[in-house]
Amino acid sequence: VVYDYLFRDVPEIYKLTHFIFLNVGSHGKAKTREDLSRVRDKFHVRYELLSAFPNEIGIDFIPLDSNLHLFHYPWGHQTTHSLTTIAGVLFFQGLFRRYYIASAGLTYGEIMESGHMYTGLDMAMFDPQLLPLLSTESLELIPDGQQSNRMGKTLLVVDYSPAQRFLNVCIAAESLSVKNCSVCKKCVRTLAMLRIIGVEDEFKEVFDITKYINEKEKKFFARLSLGLCLGVFQKQMVDYAKSHNVSLRLHTTVYHIFMEILGLPIELLIGKLRKIEWVRSLFHRVRKQFTKRM
Repeated sequence: VVYDYLFRDVPEIYKLTHFIFLNVGSHGKAKTREDLSRVRDKFHVRYELLSAFPNEIGIDFIPLDSNLHLFHYPWGHQTTHSLTTIAGVLFFQGLFRRYYIASAGLTYGEIMESGHMYTGLDMAMFDPQLLPLLSTESLELIPDGQQSNRMGKTLLVVDYSPAQRFLNVCIAAESLSVKNCSVCKKCVRTLAMLRIIGVEDEFKEVFDITKYINEKEKKFFARLSLGLCLGVFQKQMVDYAKSHNVSLRLHTTVYHIFMEILGLPIELLIGKLRKIEWVRSLFHRVRKQFTKRM
């Protein structure tokens, strides 16, 4: 959104004029006043970190603190964020005419095909239908970027200097660090995309690349290589790797692949192995050699 509506050639009425930073759930769950205090501390730490970019380009950066996440416990941010984010945005509706919300990273086709997988997990899948219904007479809520998937969005900003310095995707609730933890689900997914593209070093200011490689990468790429538990974003990675001749196995080991295989039920194991091209090729070579000896 920032890249499209600040630095690309768009009509002046669609240019960004303000950033807002909401404390409505993305900084952690809160069940008690102590939780609320911890979440608020993280909110302030992140705001201070990110303030450097709006200051750099001369755009107002408005924080909004709240205790809204006390009321949607235990569901958490991911299952409620479309509604809670809009609740915060509507507080400012006298200030804005339009508000852009970055899409979840699925194209319309992917939503039609795989949106059911996110029912009860992530409201963002339904933003294209939901946000127009939540718009008011004075404020238009725009789900932006639906034309691009998550991999496409990542490719768009990998050479963008502010992203390399300020990108924050971390969902590690306990961490107060200004740096991404590099091992939570979203950090791992983002770093895997950066590794496949080959630009992870450009983001070393905001990620601990060594920690990610040592603790998470080999298992994650073993599962990608085997085609296990592929959600939409993982499929995007695999498709990109295939189309750009990137070997996923370079980021894992035979041991990690073998350990993932051992954890499969036998029926699923056989089915998965039959679908993997390099496994089929290996099997045919072994069978050919065995047949010659017979």
